[in-house]
Amino acid sequence: AHQQIRLGDIQASAQKWTRAIECYLRAIEYFKTIQKSLYDTSLISNIQAQIIQCEKAIDFYHLKDRSEQ
Repeated sequence: AHQQIRLGDIQASAQKWTRAIECYLRAIEYFKTIQKSLYDTSLISNIQAQIIQCEKAIDFYHLKDRSEQ
């Protein structure tokens, strides 16, 4: 999941918004899969925070993509 975030960051730095969004969406999928197997509420909260950060990045890159069209 973190590798997908890094790939998303790389794509975003190259202003490839759609590809960055795809990477963040994959990261969210991985985080949700991991989250289902956890029982520690602290770890679940940490993963939820990562998911929220990915969602915020996706929203931001959607706006960037629209503003450049």
